[in-house]
Amino acid sequence: MEIGKDKIKVSHLQYADDTIFLLEDSDGNIEAVKWLLKLFHFLSGLTVNFKKCSLIGIMVDGDKLTRMAAELNCKVDCCPFSYLGQIIGGGNNKVADWQFLEEKIKRRIESWKNQKLALEGRITLVKAVLQAIPVFHLSFALIPKTTVHSINSLCGGGNLWAKIIRSVYGDVVWGSEGLEIRGNQRSKSSWWGKIVEGGRGVTTKWFENNLVKSIGNGRETLFWEHRWVGNQPLKIRFPRLYFISSQKGNSISDMGSWEDDVWAWNLKWNRELFQRESGRVNELISVISSISPHAGRILEANAMRSAKAWKISAPQKAKVTMWRSFRNRLPTCDNLKKRRIPLEEAESMCNACCYREETVQHLFLLCPKTEMIWNGIQKWLGVHSVRPNNIEAHFDSFTNLGKGKQSRKFLEALWVCIIWLVWKSRNESRFGGKNWEVTKMMGEIKARIWSWNKSFGLADLGTDFVSWFSDFSHFLV
Repeated sequence: MEIGKDKIKVSHLQYADDTIFLLEDSDGNIEAVKWLLKLFHFLSGLTVNFKKCSLIGIMVDGDKLTRMAAELNCKVDCCPFSYLGQIIGGGNNKVADWQFLEEKIKRRIESWKNQKLALEGRITLVKAVLQAIPVFHLSFALIPKTTVHSINSLCGGGNLWAKIIRSVYGDVVWGSEGLEIRGNQRSKSSWWGKIVEGGRGVTTKWFENNLVKSIGNGRETLFWEHRWVGNQPLKIRFPRLYFISSQKGNSISDMGSWEDDVWAWNLKWNRELFQRESGRVNELISVISSISPHAGRILEANAMRSAKAWKISAPQKAKVTMWRSFRNRLPTCDNLKKRRIPLEEAESMCNACCYREETVQHLFLLCPKTEMIWNGIQKWLGVHSVRPNNIEAHFDSFTNLGKGKQSRKFLEALWVCIIWLVWKSRNESRFGGKNWEVTKMMGEIKARIWSWNKSFGLADLGTDFVSWFSDFSHFLV
């Protein structure tokens, strides 16, 4: 077979033990292939299973193809066919052409459902295995956007596809004449080319100027910075009010509250308003008074924190414990009773204090031994604060002790570390008969967070381990 303008001759393709012969439909070629495979058998000692072989004809008479297949003692197949998991001979620009890939991923997911895998193991499988399956197929053709969205929804999202497409087909950027393709010029995609051609002469503000923000629950929309009412952000429309506002960077949901099912705006300023500024404030209120976040769509705080848990720099198993604690999904004694698992009264008690029933709130916050751990950590950090009895509020209170981004990142990981080690100690005590030793747990918490800091680069601790282990009060100063 001759391929391309240079008419390069290709007679066969081989990968491991899979071979494709590309031949003209003549009796002589069939006879040659038959003897070639027999000679291969005599020389190597390996037997060719003709029953697994297929003969595929392209624009070949059906009767002639059947006769040739009978001579080779193999079956007749047709296009499209599967080779190394890839569909050959079909289209590749329709969603239906890639349905097999979605089904393959779904079957893989179904096969994992009944496996006794920990939650962190399942997360690793999704990220490492499922997202790797389509990479091979991307070397053949560009997958339709709808299929990419479907696969991402199955695998839990991610930006892998964007990186691969930019790497293979080049990146679309703004140039002196508008849209341009940067990267590998030889592998320019016709899809990218059409996008670029349609974007010639378009200014770099075309997307921003045609974007409309839906505020939803107001948590993801910044009051002053985003364009959510009118044709420009409020900080541009009311620059003087933005300058004296004490709520720069706040989201819409932080700029007011619901009172008896009515949204009330609560604007705060750095100083008292001048008379001319009061008029501008009245104008601002008249602009925003008819708009409010959707009360029915405001996410509960624990749901927001649950989503944030996965972004904290900590080992996967520790983040899983944190997420499950926020969702009240840990198998504490009260939750086991809800699942109709019979427990004696003594068995349902907290095995650390043997005083109250074991719940998520009691185990992590209210148990006397856990309180000793939190007191010791606060003393180590050199801070004093009132600790809420709600686990979500406790997370917010503890992590807000940090004054900067770096310290908050460290405190988030420290909080996760404490929760995970308390849960780990609970299991060792309940199932292994080990005693709760607060001093030992404090030492393990400090050692673990030091190790995590080395692994994840949480913060510049600025001291050696011995000094840090005994006193860390300088960090939050």
